[in-house]
Amino acid sequence: PPAGEGAKAMAEDALADLQARAGVPSWLELGGMRYHRRQFWTTRRRDLQPSAQIIVGAPGGGALAAVRADAARAVKSDSQWPRVRILTAALEPLASFAWTHPRIVCIGWLRGELLAVAAEDGTARAYDVRGAMLGEWLLAEDGGGPEEVVDGVVIPSGVVAVTKSLRVIYLELAPDPGPAGG
Repeated sequence: PPAGEGAKAMAEDALADLQARAGVPSWLELGGMRYHRRQFWTTRRRDLQPSAQIIVGAPGGGALAAVRADAARAVKSDSQWPRVRILTAALEPLASFAWTHPRIVCIGWLRGELLAVAAEDGTARAYDVRGAMLGEWLLAEDGGGPEEVVDGVVIPSGVVAVTKSLRVIYLELAPDPGPAGG
């Protein structure tokens, strides 16, 4: 092995042993990379509590998006619609918009700091960091209508959704970057 590789392996083994004894989850390996999920910031802001909200961060320390975890459609007035908030990494507000669509199934960031949101009615929408909607798409098989979506995940290139009939649909989201070229 190259110089230093043995020492690196020994250090990783020692760290894994310490984590196991301390009850800390060990690192997971995926595709040759090691990952460890941990909380890396806290806030005292009452309007941004992880236990009551879905909070997703753009790659590379970019913007954050937050929405109530129960983002179901409210029924009384515009003031009661759940709001999707877009914040800087320092938790300063960038944008906010009312979510007037069916329940959010998944939310996350696409390449280029574009926010993608998929709803249970089989629609997906993309927004820029200022909250402007860039497009709306249907999560549907070729030639078919949208199906109720029960779960999903946003990946850098689009949305992968699971429908009520247990179909898995991948929707590549490529919003038009506009005249400035994105």
